Amino acid sequence: MKTIRLIMKLAALALLALALITNNFLPITYLIGIGVVLVILLLICWNRKVLQIVIVLLILLTSGGLLYIENAASRLINYNPNQVNSVSFFVLKDSSITTIKKALDKNISTSSIAEEETTTLIQQKLEAKGYKQKLSLFQGIQSGIQDLYDGKIDVLVIDQAYLSSIMEYDAEFTNNTKVIWSIENTTNADTASSAVKVATEPFIVFISGIDDFGPVSIVSRSDVNIVMVVNPKTRTIQTVSIPRDAYVGLGCKKGAPLDKLTHAGMFGISCSISTVENLLGIKVNYYARANFTTVVSVVGTLGGVTVYSEYAFDSYYMHFNKGMIKLNQQSALAFARERHAFASGDEQRGKNQQELIKGIINKVTEPATLTKIEGIISDVANSVDTNMTSKEVLSLVRMQIQNNKAWTFGSYVISGVGATRTTYSMGEMPLYVSLLNTKSIAEAKSLIQKTMTGVPVTATP
Repeated sequence: MKTIRLIMKLAALALLALALITNNFLPITYLIGIGVVLVILLLICWNRKVLQIVIVLLILLTSGGLLYIENAASRLINYNPNQVNSVSFFVLKDSSITTIKKALDKNISTSSIAEEETTTLIQQKLEAKGYKQKLSLFQGIQSGIQDLYDGKIDVLVIDQAYLSSIMEYDAEFTNNTKVIWSIENTTNADTASSAVKVATEPFIVFISGIDDFGPVSIVSRSDVNIVMVVNPKTRTIQTVSIPRDAYVGLGCKKGAPLDKLTHAGMFGISCSISTVENLLGIKVNYYARANFTTVVSVVGTLGGVTVYSEYAFDSYYMHFNKGMIKLNQQSALAFARERHAFASGDEQRGKNQQELIKGIINKVTEPATLTKIEGIISDVANSVDTNMTSKEVLSLVRMQIQNNKAWTFGSYVISGVGATRTTYSMGEMPLYVSLLNTKSIAEAKSLIQKTMTGVPVTATP
């Protein structure tokens, strides 16, 4: 019997040691304290049969809890190195072509700006169906649509990522056409992180908000483009919002052709990152990619967030007062999406989006939020993508638990003036763009540099 109790005690200590060593969630001082207290209790009760069983059970429960927290927190991180392009085959609504088989002897055309890998896949998929021709190419999405309307091509093949942009200048496109076939192309997003020690060194996160619901892996426009600079030493967070319509050079294309920043997202998250890096002269360490589903899920799980509204306005049948306001799932989404209610349009929307991020961070860093970790895991698991590892995120959580001081937030929106220009992705049709102010870009660069080097930023309301 003594041998069994000895084995039981040693096994409990071994499990406790494993739980303490592998835990990246709680501060080291907390873990040392837990370990010391439990070991001392066990030593005191080493020869007391009943009490030692109670202490062993306590050690087992504590170890199990530590291992569960570590496992649950790790599942918060959803790093998917792949991105999915959904490609559709469109014909005119009244076309006799109703299936891909009926289109095998027709003129099928896709965009010349599509990635070579995607074009090759389309050709291969068609040949597998019996298509014996070479795909024809058109220049710019608008040209392809016009060719379809004019009867110059029979089938238009485009990435679904372009659909939102198409609908902006041709609201009847989906009414005038029908989809006869769709394929998916999964590729590597090529977004390796430039890792730093996030608990002690400053770093930059690019936040991309895609204009869609559903799986975050689907390639789409990036309607939210925010650079977030985090300095854990000064406990400062500076956000810089760039207008979605900013007229910028695409960092992922040879010669950096000019296009809207939002369109960079249609070429993948790596294109958005390289475009922003070139614009601001920075190196992005990590990215976080989210969609509308994310906002609804996170805010709902947190029980709402508090933000500062610079103006009173109405949006999506909701009224928002000026000042500090509480947002729920639906109102948070409306607050972040509205731009037509403001004279400055997209610039004010950028400010509101930064306020929402600030509100979420403030709520997440509250101690009471830790009790909702399982709900957060369940809701966010498939609607946020990041290349930050679980160990890096947990080191930030550990730092916050150990030093539960408030963070200082600074926010800035790069300004610009509206104009119409042709774009790389849409072709010759002039689109509304924002020509960024060079002084405003310089100010954004200065704020980023100051935050990285530890110069205090001005707190926003």
